[in-house]
Amino acid sequence: MRLGDLAEQLGGVCHGDADLEITALGTLEDAGAGEVTFLAASTPREQLAECTASAIILRHEDLKAWPGAAVICENPHLGYAHAARALDTTPMPDPGAHSSAVV
Repeated sequence: MRLGDLAEQLGGVCHGDADLEITALGTLEDAGAGEVTFLAASTPREQLAECTASAIILRHEDLKAWPGAAVICENPHLGYAHAARALDTTPMPDPGAHSSAVV
């Protein structure tokens, strides 16, 4: 999924390369190329220096601490939860009743 599309789905603002391909979620400590993570309000900004994620979901006031691509959201934790749903590739089951169901 493109970062710009992810930002739109989260109701956030894309900062940086909107065409950046995001394929998975990761933690602030372990995220790498193609992954997005988030900066919680309680997390020290200094931890961003070690982050290798392709993009971070963060608040506008934290943007100056991150030189890379980002999705700006009022609530990054909630944005990350919505990103998990948007990036989930688990196939949805077919709707309807199972052939062995008895009512």
